[in-house]
Amino acid sequence: MSFLEKIVYAFQSSAWMRVSITLVLIAATAVLLKYTMVDAPEPINFATLENKMEIYLPDSSKVFLNKNSQITYYTDYNKEERKVYLDGEAFFEIKKIPNKIFDVITLRASTTSYGASVSVRSRENEKEELVQVVVGDVSFADKNYREKDKIMIPSGYKGELDQAGHLVKSKIIDSNFIAWKTNHLVFDKTSLAKVVEDLEAYFGVSVEVLDDQLLASSFSGTFEEPTLQEVMEVLSSYSNSTYKITGDKVILFSKRTTPNHSLPN
Repeated sequence: MSFLEKIVYAFQSSAWMRVSITLVLIAATAVLLKYTMVDAPEPINFATLENKMEIYLPDSSKVFLNKNSQITYYTDYNKEERKVYLDGEAFFEIKKIPNKIFDVITLRASTTSYGASVSVRSRENEKEELVQVVVGDVSFADKNYREKDKIMIPSGYKGELDQAGHLVKSKIIDSNFIAWKTNHLVFDKTSLAKVVEDLEAYFGVSVEVLDDQLLASSFSGTFEEPTLQEVMEVLSSYSNSTYKITGDKVILFSKRTTPNHSLPN
């Protein structure tokens, strides 16, 4: 082999070596990506606008998602832990699994249980985060300090976390706290001021009462899957008042303040 032929051969060998090394690197990269990217947990999202949604999680726990809410969990859910992320309001029927907690992470709070039925509410524009327990018990804490400060909430009680990080536990006295889920409104000698508050929350409307004496009165009634007009008809008859519905606003006023039962514009 001549000197020139040796140079050509060496060059070709070097080129093939570079190609071989490149191919090995590509193959190694592909394997690495397979075991890092394919196995990486991916988010699964459910969101509502003006609708509500019922969701079954991989462990058979059930979630009722209220309007304008979102829930997220990852594809590794229930492998080592059960964790969901909530923005809005939801009611959880958590399947009890020994030694495997269920954690609801919200904007500022963490709600933890092995099995319970609990309502969780967290909205960015609201000052407080709220947890209300129907069955079982949960641990409720500021998610940044949950090992340091947390409270246990049994059934029939609620927990609140304010923006300053204060945790408060108290008994549930509101019969309509999950009316959005049950589609059931119950009033038992309830002040009209509280009735108005519940109607605003349930129907997403604004209710204005023009007579302060009406606000001091009370109301009793039960409604199953009610419409706003149905409730207002019963309420106005019960309280001897008149109402007007315009879009998402309701005006309620005493008949004695409106000659000839005329309505305000």
